[in-house]
Amino acid sequence: MKKQILGVLGKKLLIYFVTLSLIPALILSYINYVHSKRLLETELFNELSLVGEALIEHINEFLRHGENSAKHFSSDGFIRDHLEKLVTVSENTNISQELSKYLEYKTKLEPRFRETFTINPKGIVAASSNVKRVGIDMSDDFRILETRGGAFVKDAYFCDVTGEYSLIFYAPVNHKDTGAFLGMIGIRILASELDSITVGSKQEHDVTASTTSPPLDQTKRATVQPPPLTPPTRGGEILIGKRVYTGNSQAPSPLMGKGGGELLSKKKEYIFLRGQTLFKPQPDEGPQPYHNKTQYPTELTTLTRRGATGETYLVSKHKLMLTSSRFTDNAQLKLEVNTEPVNKIIQEGKEMAGIYKDYRGVLVIGVSKYIKGMDWMLLVETDVSEAFEPVYRVRNYSIAIRLFSVFIISVTAFIVSHRIINPIKSLIIATHRISKGDLDSHIQVTSRDEIGELTEAFNRMTTNLVNARLELRELFDAANDPMVTLKDGAVVNNMNVRVTELFGYTPEDLLHKKITGIIRNEEVIMSEDAITKAWQLKPGEKHPMFEIGVITKDGNILTCELDLNRTRFGIQPHFRNITKRKLLERKIYEENQKLEKANTQLISLLEELKKTQLQLFQSEKMASIGQLAAGIAHEINNPVGYISCNLELMQNHFAAIKTLQTEIERLKTDPPFAKLQQTVADVKLDKVVNHMEKSIRESLEGTERIKKIIDSLRTFAYKGDDKFELANINTEIEHILNIIWNEIKYKSELIKAYGDVPLIRCNRYQLGQVFMNIILNAVQAIKEKGVIRITTYQKGNYINVDIHDNGIGIPEQNLPKIFEPFFTTKEVGKGTGLGLSIAYNIIKNHNGVIEACSQVNEGTTFTIKLPVSTA
Repeated sequence: MKKQILGVLGKKLLIYFVTLSLIPALILSYINYVHSKRLLETELFNELSLVGEALIEHINEFLRHGENSAKHFSSDGFIRDHLEKLVTVSENTNISQELSKYLEYKTKLEPRFRETFTINPKGIVAASSNVKRVGIDMSDDFRILETRGGAFVKDAYFCDVTGEYSLIFYAPVNHKDTGAFLGMIGIRILASELDSITVGSKQEHDVTASTTSPPLDQTKRATVQPPPLTPPTRGGEILIGKRVYTGNSQAPSPLMGKGGGELLSKKKEYIFLRGQTLFKPQPDEGPQPYHNKTQYPTELTTLTRRGATGETYLVSKHKLMLTSSRFTDNAQLKLEVNTEPVNKIIQEGKEMAGIYKDYRGVLVIGVSKYIKGMDWMLLVETDVSEAFEPVYRVRNYSIAIRLFSVFIISVTAFIVSHRIINPIKSLIIATHRISKGDLDSHIQVTSRDEIGELTEAFNRMTTNLVNARLELRELFDAANDPMVTLKDGAVVNNMNVRVTELFGYTPEDLLHKKITGIIRNEEVIMSEDAITKAWQLKPGEKHPMFEIGVITKDGNILTCELDLNRTRFGIQPHFRNITKRKLLERKIYEENQKLEKANTQLISLLEELKKTQLQLFQSEKMASIGQLAAGIAHEINNPVGYISCNLELMQNHFAAIKTLQTEIERLKTDPPFAKLQQTVADVKLDKVVNHMEKSIRESLEGTERIKKIIDSLRTFAYKGDDKFELANINTEIEHILNIIWNEIKYKSELIKAYGDVPLIRCNRYQLGQVFMNIILNAVQAIKEKGVIRITTYQKGNYINVDIHDNGIGIPEQNLPKIFEPFFTTKEVGKGTGLGLSIAYNIIKNHNGVIEACSQVNEGTTFTIKLPVSTA
């Protein structure tokens, strides 16, 4: 036995101590972690939302004052007068050049301006600070002017003229006196100027300029408030135009915690300088352009790109990024942002604050804001891994403290457990030694306490165990068949000499090993299951006998019957060798299988022969009926022909008689004709004439009806071929109704609801057989007087034919069988069971569908669907 320091009981005591101390600590740690994470998440949402609202305000100010700059330029007298001249004067090259130079001068006054241009009422650029744009058609932008009705901003786009991503601020130019529309003026800036709000850049200080603003406290963070230029200052105030702003106001913020604060400037406005310059120009010099980079406060970058992953960016209504990406180069108007907050604003018009995956597929915490005027979306985001880093750090510290506590408790529990368990360890070691067969080993009694009493009882048990083992050995060896005993599941505890004699295994091969090791692989699971069930039996009960294959030591397989007897000492498997008997049984079984297989094949061939004979008989019968019908139609058609001719002749003669009658009426006053008149009166010539006229008319109608029936019968009886041709479904149904009208008229009312359906390519003779079979079935389903309704209509790419009757219906259990060959519910001799089977196959050959819906005593509806695509 391997020496153990504590043993099982000692380990349990140790585990109990550690568990009782560790569980409360883990619960408290988890609660603290969840609570801290939720608080931090709330703070993060508030912070990001405040940043987003501040940025939205500045973006709107940026756009609004861009529009104001365009309005200011549109009111410039020089621009307005020259634009008016360009509209009224035909030769306007000099005027355009003068205006372009002036626009170039105006553009250089503001470093943000990239280009200024005017558009005449025809939508053509009349003048521009960039000569490449003059003459270009930009009339598409007039539509936006018509919608907005005033100054507006053209959304970010790629400028083909300059090759830059740009924004354009437009304002209409009207006549000063009359208000007539003279055109538009546009100020183009780079779309990247939006980065001054959403991205920011490190403040660049010009040490030589006396107009630079005083530096801000770098330990404080400002809301995103980048002015478009660094304006002149006076003391601690910022001067822009006629407005004065103080740049050092502070307000408390939850972002900095208790007692902290952020530099929150009062509401400022972006404004583009109107004719002002940042530096005083030298005498005799024109306006000095400002070519330095745009200056942004350091606090702006700190706030919009906090940490390593914080990012703020704009997305257009087309889901394209408008501003720079912190992680992707050249993202402007190229990178698609198809994220959850963007889709939520576009689809539902709702802003969002939550945790989601950004355009990189990285999990972030962020908020989204909607800019209504431009249909832009502002997103303020930080990676979750960085945002929750403080919580994770606290969690790790807490785990480290808990682990240290567990270590201290474990050491204490180990010392206590060791002192409790040590007296019992010697008894446990001796017990294991005896259980392995060392029955001669006795434990010396060293005390008179409970441990000493337990030792004496253990020694007595050992003596009894020796006697029982000797007795069991004698019984085992006396048996005629191989026997083993199992303990601890399927482990062999003992075996008799017959196991060695029959299987070749020695005690060293099997003892303390699983009995399933000598059983054939495919029967191991079955044997283990049987042994498990045997352990659940009561002592004296027996598991049902079963057969297994035993692998002998030399590799042969013997088939044995296995009995599993449940005893008080465990499981006693009893093997009985039946190998020879099984070989004989297998041989007999194989012979029987061969006979059964041959018999099955014979029966199958016989059934196929019967079916083939029946099908041949039916085919011959149908062919004979078709041939007979065609012959009858031919024979009847001849007399019908000359009857029709005779009736027409009689009709012509009757016309002569009527003429004669008319003449007699005219001469009835003549005395020589008095006797003739009396004769006419005696024979009632008027009635004879009327009766003949009616009879001739009815005869002609009857012969016409016979012709239609014969033509329809001849069409139906014609075998035709497999060629498909264009046909009208309504016409084909009428042909069939002509043939079977005599079957219908006495039992049902026929309602025809033909729709306007197109011609389809089909086998008209086969479809006629389908319609006849189904309509006759409907007639036969009506016991006394009923209604049959035939409806045709087009539905999608199919022409549907519904044949409904209010007959006895079809039982639900028979519906799945009605299309099977030879299935019929009619009496013997009244149905073959092939009608619906033939109809099913014909419709299937037409790539169509036939369906049946029926309820007992309410009626049946057959629906035939034929594809229009076959036309």
